Amino acid sequence: MLLQINNLTVEFKMKDSKIIALKNVSMKLNENQILGIVGESGSGKSTLCLAILKLLPSNATISGEIIYQNQNLLNLKEKEMQKIRGKHITMIFQNPVGSLFPLKKIGDQIIEVLQLHQNEKKNKNELKQEAIHLLNQVLFPTPEKRFNDYPHQLSGGMAQKVAIAKALACKPKILLADEPTSSLDSIAEQEILELLKKINDEQKLSIIFISHNLNTVAQICDHIIVLKNGEIIEKNTTEKIFTQPQHPYTKKLIHTLNKNLFRMIQNKISGE
Repeated sequence: MLLQINNLTVEFKMKDSKIIALKNVSMKLNENQILGIVGESGSGKSTLCLAILKLLPSNATISGEIIYQNQNLLNLKEKEMQKIRGKHITMIFQNPVGSLFPLKKIGDQIIEVLQLHQNEKKNKNELKQEAIHLLNQVLFPTPEKRFNDYPHQLSGGMAQKVAIAKALACKPKILLADEPTSSLDSIAEQEILELLKKINDEQKLSIIFISHNLNTVAQICDHIIVLKNGEIIEKNTTEKIFTQPQHPYTKKLIHTLNKNLFRMIQNKISGE
């Protein structure tokens, strides 16, 4: 087991009240697994990712355990967490263009990550070649020609590929993907889903894939967790979520799928 979360509760203190964003959330992430987390806006999906990285705002209180490499991340000091973020656990976001620094060339942004997280010193040309190799890994088109492009020159799908390349530059064990396809068109979405599956297969990278779209999650995840109002209401294999849903909310999510789409997903799960 790579990551284990036990009874995670997150509360946000407001001026005259408090908001419980997560309540007694427990889950496991295995090596080489793609775990899907599905829920509507406000269900606590993004809060979960930020809690794992200890990036919650100052008005948040958090309890429970987040166990990684036999240590509870919640007990680590900020200096110790800085060694975990990026190098062990990294994250890509919903808005790929917004996650990139607008005034810096995309190649330089990847090189910056390489310099920060690699111990071996390399010259400028070696770093450039490694950055180009990473862009090739994420199927970025003509990386040699577009190495000096700025983020605003990229499509949403291309920008997300750069963000994934930056994440891979850290050589992490876990990738947190917070709705990474929700702002993309259907073609770019499919490319990113196939890319994440390819990375999972080839590099044995474990992924927590967050989405509000059950169809999207079903395409690449082997297990699914359903969140509602900060609580896990159902978790199971993708196959059983679709064929034997237990909770009324899960059944409602499945019912909203187009019938032809639902049939396609069932066929994919059964290997037909």
